[in-house]
Amino acid sequence: MPITPGQFACARGIRAGEPGRTAPVEPFLRVRIKSREGGLDRLTALAETRALEPHQIELAFHFVFYNTLTRSVFTEHAELSQVTGITQEQVRRQFAAADKESIRLYSERVAALIDQRLVPYGNQSGPVRTWTEMALIMNEINKQKRHIPIRQLILRSANALVALKPCFMMGPLSVAQYLAPGQLKFDLVVMDEASQLKPEDAMAQLRGRTNRHRRRSEAAATTSFFSVYRSMPKMTTPTMTAPP
Repeated sequence: MPITPGQFACARGIRAGEPGRTAPVEPFLRVRIKSREGGLDRLTALAETRALEPHQIELAFHFVFYNTLTRSVFTEHAELSQVTGITQEQVRRQFAAADKESIRLYSERVAALIDQRLVPYGNQSGPVRTWTEMALIMNEINKQKRHIPIRQLILRSANALVALKPCFMMGPLSVAQYLAPGQLKFDLVVMDEASQLKPEDAMAQLRGRTNRHRRRSEAAATTSFFSVYRSMPKMTTPTMTAPP
């Protein structure tokens, strides 16, 4: 039965010979027997011969206990004895490099899968105002000026845009400004820093089959940014009048 630190503390008090106190011998003998039964003969002998000071006995016990525990782990898992600080650092670096490479390859895989998707070409006959999907996008790309509004572009080429770019990153105001209600349905909508959004501002983003709100445990309080933004006066373009 292994000796406990409390029992060694008892033996330490007996061996210390505290002033004004006569320590009985029987408790010490009982502790010595238990310590030997627990396989701590050498530690017991060091205590009896005062090779260890009384205040060092408990520390010595902790050292013996954890040293024995470590040796048993190395005995059970012999491969650990082949690992050094240098090899462990090398393994860590190899793992970090492999992790970065896997992220890069996964990104390329996603791009390759998206590249294989069919992009609808849409309508390219009749007036340009009736063009849709990829035909409209290519027409806007080739323009130098007088582009159509983004909301109109998304409204008339939504399927082609989703096929080309399935992930949209937009704020609540951008969603309300550029996406027409009921036009697009996303598989997943993630709201970062959701604690800083008021419910009425977040409603514009609830356009997915699955919605996820992400917030930190120490997130800031709900912000009034959008309320302030709405109350700001609208910017007007000054009218230029030619001199007479």
